[in-house]
Amino acid sequence: MVDVKGRRFPAGEEQKQYWKNWSTQDDLRSLARWESLFGDRFRGLFVFAYHIVGDRAPLPPDQLFAHRGDLYGFVGISLADYAGWARLISPSWDTVAMPTAEFRRLARPIDDFFSPGVGVDPSDASGVRR
Repeated sequence: MVDVKGRRFPAGEEQKQYWKNWSTQDDLRSLARWESLFGDRFRGLFVFAYHIVGDRAPLPPDQLFAHRGDLYGFVGISLADYAGWARLISPSWDTVAMPTAEFRRLARPIDDFFSPGVGVDPSDASGVRR
């Protein structure tokens, strides 16, 4: 199950902010609920779709996607990793975010999650995704 978050890279006009990864606490609760409803074979995933608006990108050029003249980079992070590091950033908006260093360490290109064989337990002959 995937929850997609659109962000600019970098965010902000005057003060550039890279790797914005905020979400709402409701998003975390909702994705966790979907995990429990679908069972152990399914995992929640946040995908941050970064619209590249500067001269830096979250991924190497060969992992970016062009669409209508703009570039986008897609990185994913498991709900478990995100929730484990999420910290409240705005009580009034009920938003959370991960520390940038931890987000950069744990987030991976989206292809890593959807390439053949990724997440398959080799000891399980059924090929069930873990």
